[in-house]
Amino acid sequence: MNFASRLCFFFHLFFKRDKGDYSIAYRRRRYLPLVASFTWRGSSIKILWGCIIKKIILATRNKGKIAEIKAILADAGAEFLSLDDLPDLHMPQEKGTTFKINAVMKARFIVLKTRMPVIADDSGLEVDSLGMRPGIHSARYAGPFADDKKNIEKLLEDMKAKPVGNRTARFRCVIAYAEPGKGEIAFEGALTGEIAMAPKGENGFGYDPVFLLPSAGKTLAELTLDEKNAVSHRALALKKLKKWFDNMWNEN
Repeated sequence: MNFASRLCFFFHLFFKRDKGDYSIAYRRRRYLPLVASFTWRGSSIKILWGCIIKKIILATRNKGKIAEIKAILADAGAEFLSLDDLPDLHMPQEKGTTFKINAVMKARFIVLKTRMPVIADDSGLEVDSLGMRPGIHSARYAGPFADDKKNIEKLLEDMKAKPVGNRTARFRCVIAYAEPGKGEIAFEGALTGEIAMAPKGENGFGYDPVFLLPSAGKTLAELTLDEKNAVSHRALALKKLKKWFDNMWNEN
């Protein structure tokens, strides 16, 4: 524990009545000293009262992804920004041939532009009977400007001759994390299921309404956010990242 962290710890322990949470609040590298001031007996006093949480950029404007990432990493000890907070930052076209390449390229690009830590993901749907399509083209399956509804319509049209038993598919996600001057690290998660005959459910986003989980008898869009985050491809990759965060911050 460095000197600033020791001061944070001391003042938190001394002034706060409930002292049971300091072991979480003072994991190193997640926090920087925060100077707080107050008046006591007519004098202005400044102390290291708490810590500023580390800010991490989420490399997406997708509201669904942002909600999922924030929910899964809620106790990771970080404040998350998204590309909506950086309106002047325009992402380059994805040109990678794999989810990992695309995720790492996005993370690397934003780190170079902002000099801030970044979490980037690339994910998509792989359908066995379609030769793993749409794959890395999942977001643009029905065309460069297609929305979720159009992509699902094209998928169901391509699958209309495929019988039950020949509709297996998986969602795959790669999460990349990068910091200035420290390179990148990537984690993968996958969820296997089937393509439903028709959309069901109002939750989620993307292909969730047609991605059926046979064990649950529901599509991902019929699950609550908490239920989805217990099993989803993105959740699996993010939980690996969170474990890596915990190990790194506890070791340093």
